[in-house]
Amino acid sequence: MKEYSEQKRDIFKKIKGGLIVSCQARKGWPMYGSNIMAAFAKAAEEGGAVGIRATGKDDINAIKKLVNLPIIGINKRFSNYPVYITPTYESAKEILDIGIDIIALDCTERLRPNDEHYVDIINEIKKNYPNTLIMAEVSNIEEAKKVLFSCDIDLISTTLSGYTEESKPIVSVDIELIKNIKKYVDMYVSIHLNYLTDYRYNGPQVFFNKDNKDMAVKIQEYINKKLGTDRSVKKIPWDTYMYSK
Repeated sequence: MKEYSEQKRDIFKKIKGGLIVSCQARKGWPMYGSNIMAAFAKAAEEGGAVGIRATGKDDINAIKKLVNLPIIGINKRFSNYPVYITPTYESAKEILDIGIDIIALDCTERLRPNDEHYVDIINEIKKNYPNTLIMAEVSNIEEAKKVLFSCDIDLISTTLSGYTEESKPIVSVDIELIKNIKKYVDMYVSIHLNYLTDYRYNGPQVFFNKDNKDMAVKIQEYINKKLGTDRSVKKIPWDTYMYSK
């Protein structure tokens, strides 16, 4: 079992059994703006969230000024390539330099800029930012196996399930994917309650914590209010979604 520093153990402790709220909006959307995302994040904190997922240095910086919660950082870069969630080392470095607790990146085999590969990106992150936890985001069991066997990651998420050509369409939680991934990892399973992440489906996502029997639940809701977070925290069905080895 991997040995974690006190700092990393503290992050796991803070998010255990709690609600992680994703505060994101793209340019052109009515809710776009770092000040708005920071306000959403503050509302989420007041509503009982234990962590925030955010994208880009501007939003993350604004959120950090208002919120005292662990941050899962991503850096979305849209281009002609299919990979857009932290697709390059440079995109990772940009948010790592401002300080985040967990960095998440696309760990599929799809093409990304500069012919980079997630293995090399993760290795560079581990070398240059050893205090930051790394979360691999995959869409199917084959991708999960590859990243687990090839990289020293801390967490793995099925964030991309249903969003790639390599994964079947998802309308709710993919229990079979959960079972298959659990065959290859020494983890406990916890669920993201996913509220219309991109208006394609409304259902849970899987969030594994490697080598730590902790549990976190994420709500992705672009228009989040304190009342919404309060209600979601109360509705978390812990026993229903907990799987043991």
